[in-house]
Amino acid sequence: MPAPLPDAGSVTLGDVELPAFDVTADSFSFGNLDLGALTLKAVQNGPQWELQRLDLKSPEGLMSANGTWQLERGQPQTRMKVSLDLQDIGGWMRRLHLPEGVKGGTAKLDGTLAWRGNPYALDYASLSGQLTLDVRKGQFTRVDPGIGKLLGVVSLQSLPRRVSLDFRDVFSQGFAFDEIKGGITVTDGVMRTSDLLMVGPAARVAMKGSVDLGRETQDLDVRVAPSISDSVAVGTALLNPAVGLATFLVGRVLDNPIDNMISFEYKISGSWSDPQVAKVQQRAVGPVNGRQ
Repeated sequence: MPAPLPDAGSVTLGDVELPAFDVTADSFSFGNLDLGALTLKAVQNGPQWELQRLDLKSPEGLMSANGTWQLERGQPQTRMKVSLDLQDIGGWMRRLHLPEGVKGGTAKLDGTLAWRGNPYALDYASLSGQLTLDVRKGQFTRVDPGIGKLLGVVSLQSLPRRVSLDFRDVFSQGFAFDEIKGGITVTDGVMRTSDLLMVGPAARVAMKGSVDLGRETQDLDVRVAPSISDSVAVGTALLNPAVGLATFLVGRVLDNPIDNMISFEYKISGSWSDPQVAKVQQRAVGPVNGRQ
């Protein structure tokens, strides 16, 4: 299927009555993108086109969606329930010709989205909905801020360039994570979160605030707690194995109390390509768990 030409205009339900579709294909391409195997079922129901099933399956993962496309006050409106289940985040991004951004990793994303316009073209200015994210076992890679801008925001690769950190290598070399979880609300192209949590061997990161997709700006509060309790347990074990084991087990049961004693807090604002980072404070805190 060729990609729409920039000057071709947009097709709406007011222009054409779409037929029912029941299509399967072992290989489906949209423009120059190889999107894998396709399953598509859709019917026109009065003033709206019902997308009953859309599956795009590749070795890297499965994207599924269903929803409607209809005219509202003369304007096309798309509403979708979406689900993304990835076995290889980096491979899936390469398939879409996006900056890889992440090495390895699995991901699940579920939610609902709505926007003005056609199903094949997101309109950031009107994009609204809710999403939940669950990512496991991967590592961010450095990306060109002019290309992989949004990934640069999430990966915090701007921190080492803007402030002096005691754990500079945690982010400058690409943050390795065991899990990333959180909920996201989107209103008119502005994404907001209050509970995004990234947990890795080197640090825990809690993030809240907003990201404007259309203007490519951010307003985020970030708290970073470096992980030190495991190192303490290992060092203690060299001197006294029994005490070292007890230190390790207590850290796991009590959510790493030593790690939670020190945190670094930052305010990140400005554009994605030129973020402004201000160190807020360093203090004793409670658990860095995304709820505080």
